[in-house]
Amino acid sequence: MSLPPALPEIFRRAAPATAPAFAAPAPELLQIGERAGASLLGQREQTEQHPRRGQGIAAGPVTNAQFLAYVEQGGGAPRYWKKVDGDWMERRFCALVPLQGDAPVRHVDWNEAQAWCAWAGRRLPTEAEWQFASSSRGFRWGAVWEWTASTFAPFGGFSADPYVDYSQPWFGTHKVLKGASFATPRRLVRPAFRNFYMPDRGDVFAGFRTCALE
Repeated sequence: MSLPPALPEIFRRAAPATAPAFAAPAPELLQIGERAGASLLGQREQTEQHPRRGQGIAAGPVTNAQFLAYVEQGGGAPRYWKKVDGDWMERRFCALVPLQGDAPVRHVDWNEAQAWCAWAGRRLPTEAEWQFASSSRGFRWGAVWEWTASTFAPFGGFSADPYVDYSQPWFGTHKVLKGASFATPRRLVRPAFRNFYMPDRGDVFAGFRTCALE
């Protein structure tokens, strides 16, 4: 499958020209509607539109094995991967360790996530889709922060608290991440929490999950 003509040049440079045969396992898809508990969409931190899309959202983040299939077809490797004597290694803090295929890919930026999606024929979920899916049975999260397609913006009725520089200056320039990582303080680990970074930040513990194209 050829990459979409409108795909920005940065994605075309990073992605191989053909879609995968998925040598690695294809994404396990979540059955939206099998609720694990009450929906949290009424909370203030949530998006205000009740999302009904995202039926093809993956149950978990993209794994190293799935990302490696893309790399081996010519895609760019994450910044902390290195091939040593024919084997792929990953830098974890100060050490190179063997790449664990079933672990979520981490340290990828938003642009790299978009490039993988273009190759795989999938897309990033919106913040609303991620949030809605998070209360479904089988939705796995908490291993990495997860990029979404959404640009960081205020919800309706937003007003800055006394610390006005916490979020307001970053509206419109940063992308929303959902979830958490092993390094996230436990008091912040809840589906409603919004994280945000510039699209080129890959040094954080960030990965991504995907949705089927419409």
